[in-house]
Amino acid sequence: MLAAGLILDRLVVRAEHVRVVPGLPPRLQAGPVSMRAYVSQENVDRWTHTARLPIRLALTEEGVMLTTGVRGFKMSETVADLEVAGRFLRLAPTRMTIVGLPTPLVRFFKGYLPLPPLPKGARITEVRPRDGELAVTFALDHIDEPITPDIARRLRSFTRLPIPGLR
Repeated sequence: MLAAGLILDRLVVRAEHVRVVPGLPPRLQAGPVSMRAYVSQENVDRWTHTARLPIRLALTEEGVMLTTGVRGFKMSETVADLEVAGRFLRLAPTRMTIVGLPTPLVRFFKGYLPLPPLPKGARITEVRPRDGELAVTFALDHIDEPITPDIARRLRSFTRLPIPGLR
């Protein structure tokens, strides 16, 4: 599954109180709805290469290891926890080296991971890093969609997210 250029390895959807409400047209309602997206290291590497990000992201049990370099020379290496910050994932560095030397300024460097935008009304509820995989859970309070011939396309729009900067 593709989400803003990032290939998701799998997506698990859990919907509660799913019902069809009669009417013209009838409506599909559910809520709450949660989705957990799993991304492998291989697909993160493909995404950073395609997006031409100047960093390498390695998924580890500790969080994310970010490495920057110039022509094969490692300039910095940072290990960061992933924290939920509203609709974003914030990188909170726990350890950093610059040109091979540890830096005590690690607590001053915080940033946000450039993620695909979430569907409207969604919020991130959990992040679980593992070696070689990252699981991000987001939730919607409810879904209320008319059941028309294009319902499948509209429901797919919750997971097929737009690529930033493109229309």
